[in-house]
This record gives sequence, C-alpha cells and structure tokens, in this order.
Amino acid sequence: MFLSLCCVTLATVFHPVALKHQTASGFRTINIYQRELGYSYFDSMAITSSQDLEAFLAEIPQQIGWNNRQGFIDALRTAKIDFNQEALVLLRHDEPSGSVSVSFKTPVLKDKTLVCEIRGEPLRGLGTADMAYHCFALAVSKLLVNQVQLNAKGGFFEQRPRPTILLSTTEKQPLKIRRDIVPEKPGPGDCPKLILNCPTDLLETGKTYEVKAVVEGGKPKYDVTYAWSMQGAEIVEGQELRTLKIRITQSNTIVKAFVELGGFNPYCDRLASCECGPTR
Repeated sequence: MFLSLCCVTLATVFHPVALKHQTASGFRTINIYQRELGYSYFDSMAITSSQDLEAFLAEIPQQIGWNNRQGFIDALRTAKIDFNQEALVLLRHDEPSGSVSVSFKTPVLKDKTLVCEIRGEPLRGLGTADMAYHCFALAVSKLLVNQVQLNAKGGFFEQRPRPTILLSTTEKQPLKIRRDIVPEKPGPGDCPKLILNCPTDLLETGKTYEVKAVVEGGKPKYDVTYAWSMQGAEIVEGQELRTLKIRITQSNTIVKAFVELGGFNPYCDRLASCECGPTR
C-alpha cells in the first residue's frame, strides 16, 4: 500500500500536465470571429509547432482584405498554445451566400480521433450573393488526440455531405496558405467616407458614453463590419456594431477610439480614429 501511494505521488509531481489532459475533453476552444474575409487565404489545417505558427502569422500582414486581422492574430497568441502538449487546429468552412447560418457542433472524442462537425442550415428561397468564409479554432491535446476529423455539410441547396477532412495533431504538415487573392482596384464611388464621432461631454470616470461611426456612400462588397479598439476606456458593448458603448476607467486621460471598417474593397481607406477628454 505504501509503495502504491508513493508511485501515485511521484506521477503527480513529475507529470502534472499529462494528468490534467487525461481528465479533459481533449480540446479547448479559441475565441475567434466566426466569419472573416481573411479566412479565404487558408484551408483547414493543424499547426503542430511554434515555428509553424510564427510562419503562418507572418503571412497575414501581407494579405489584402482582412476585416480584423489583428483581432485574429491576438486571439491565437492569447491562447498561449503549448506545442509540446497541444496542436492548433483551424477548421474552415465556406458558403456561397452570407444568408446561410453556419454552426459548429461540440467535438466528440472517439478513441484518439476528435470528431468535429460544421453544418450550414439549408436556405429556403433566395439569399445574398456574397461569399462567406468561416473558421473555428481549437487547441487540441496531443496526448489524447492523434487526429481531428472534420465532417461538414453546406447549407446552400446542398444535399450531400462534403468530403471528410483528417488532420494529424502530431505530424508536421505543410501550411495550406494561398497568396493569389488580389482584389481589383476600387472604381468611382466604391469607397465610403468614414467618420468617427467621440463624445463632446466632459468625461467622468465610471460613466458610460457612446462613440459612433458614420459611413457615407460607398458600395459594400460584403456585410459591413466594425472592429473597435480603445485607449483610456473599456468597451462595454457594441463590438462589430456602428455604435460603441465605452466606460471611462482612468482619470486625467485623453481617451482615443479606433475603428477598422470591413466589407468594402480592401484598397479603400478603412481606418478612422477620434479622441476626447481629458477625463476627471
């Protein structure tokens, strides 16, 4: 009995991560935006090393058309993936209409295969004629999972499942990145005028205010999106919306708001900022 207890204790001391994974579901979800034009640059893949992750992230600043590239990069870095124990799995899904509702089912671990399912809800009637690029991100345990299986079914009048995709979580694989998507230069009237309105009131710490983006003219190619960031205040609600609610968190500070507009030709000016304060 004493010898058994010693063995259990030593195993806990020297292999805490392994024991943690054994009691887990084999994966954790990484919070990224579900739909993003920039996802058109890559296919479903498993990234198994920090070197491959850095190579993947180095490509993104060179790509035209992201709505919120920095938000995607930050989400992957914030996940703090330990590639000794985990693999980063990116599961892609495209629909030829933005009207299709796409859902990601909770993955199920079968033996050492993590089975994932993405489904588009079939359209009834006509939908929008814009391409919709979706992605779901997971950090997957290499100890519990040898491969990830993606089963998918489209929702744009598709009757049959799409081909099954298998991704190894332990073997190095080539990065499936494209560089061939180059949009046409915008024509007359394609680009909007973007104006950002910060509050003109005397700002008080702890109070909530609104920042509004005004878009005049332009011809959107996709759904219009807003990616916000703040300095000197916290976002309360409204990320991805035209009106942002913020709360003042610091006194004697100039508050700055930044927005990146998505949905228009990527060559258009898409950034705007404004500032207000100082606060009290």
